[in-house]
Amino acid sequence: MLRSMRSGTIVLGYHGVAIDEEIHDPWVQRSQTALSEFRAHLEFIGNNFEVASADETLEQSSRKRRIHLSFDDGYVGFADHAVPLLNEYGFPASVYVVTDALTDETRLPPYIGRAALGHCEPGELTLDSIRFKSEITDRNSRLAVYSEVSMVLKTGNSVTSASLVDELIALIPNDQWTSINQKYNTDSLMPWETLRKVSDAGFTVGAHTKSHLSLSDKQAGAEIENEVAGSVNAVRQELGSCDWFAYPNGTIDDWSLAAAAAVKNAGVKGAWTLEPGVIRNPSELNPHRLPRFSVPRSQDRFTLLLNMALVQN
Repeated sequence: MLRSMRSGTIVLGYHGVAIDEEIHDPWVQRSQTALSEFRAHLEFIGNNFEVASADETLEQSSRKRRIHLSFDDGYVGFADHAVPLLNEYGFPASVYVVTDALTDETRLPPYIGRAALGHCEPGELTLDSIRFKSEITDRNSRLAVYSEVSMVLKTGNSVTSASLVDELIALIPNDQWTSINQKYNTDSLMPWETLRKVSDAGFTVGAHTKSHLSLSDKQAGAEIENEVAGSVNAVRQELGSCDWFAYPNGTIDDWSLAAAAAVKNAGVKGAWTLEPGVIRNPSELNPHRLPRFSVPRSQDRFTLLLNMALVQN
C-alpha cells in the first residue's frame, strides 16, 4: 500500500526487459530488467495507480495517482517480453529508439564498453583516444576501468566517443564479438519492421537521438540539431509520426537549452529527462524538459521510490 494519497503523475524510465534466464551477466546486461521483476512492478502499479499514455501525461490530471511507463533505447525485449505483459495488464507505454543504430544494426556504446572490458584479455590497457592507461587483472579492475570510460561513452563529444568505441571494439577479435553478442542478445535493438508492429499495436514510439549522443553543452549546436531532427524525422519516415522524444542519459548534465530548442523545433509534444519529479500541473512545466524517474533494480527500492515520490515531490 502507498502511504500518500496525493495525486500526480509519475513517469518511470526503463530500458530493456529480458527473461531471467537470458541475463547471463547482470553487469554487462545492466540495462535489462528481469521479466519476473517487471511483472511484479506491473502488479504493484495495477493495484495502486492508473496508468496513463504519454499524451495523457500532458493533460491536467484528476485527483488520481497515475504512472506512465517509458522505455529507452528500443531493445528487442520490449516487443518480445514487455508488450505481451503490458497487453495482459492493459497498460499503455512508450519506447524511444536510437535511429542510426537501427539502420546500421549496431549495439549502443555503453554496451560495447561493458562487453569489451568484461571479455578482453587481462594485462595493460591503453586507450589513446582518452589518454587512459590501466591494468586489467580481475573483475573489480574491469568495473573500475568501465566507470572511468563510461562517462566519455555517455557524455563525451561525438568525435572522442566514436574513437573510444573503435578502440574498445578492437580489444576483442572480430570472431569473438559474434559469440559475445549472441550471449548478450538482450542488448540488440528492435528493427523498424518490429517497431511498426509495436506502433500499430497502440504503443507510442518516439526518438532517442541518432547515435545515443548526450545533448549537453559539450556538443556543438549544429550537432545537437542534427541528432534531434535526424532521429525524429527518421521515426516519422518509418512509422508516420513522432510526437515524443527522450534525452539520452537524461540527467541535468546531459541536457542543454540548445537541446530543448532543437526538440521544440522538431515539433514534438514533449521530451523526457531523467531529472526526478512528479507531474501535477502540466501547464506549468516546460514540455521539452519533463521529469522522469529511473527505475530501481529491486522491488523494495521500487516500492520505496513510488512512496517517496508522492510524499516529497
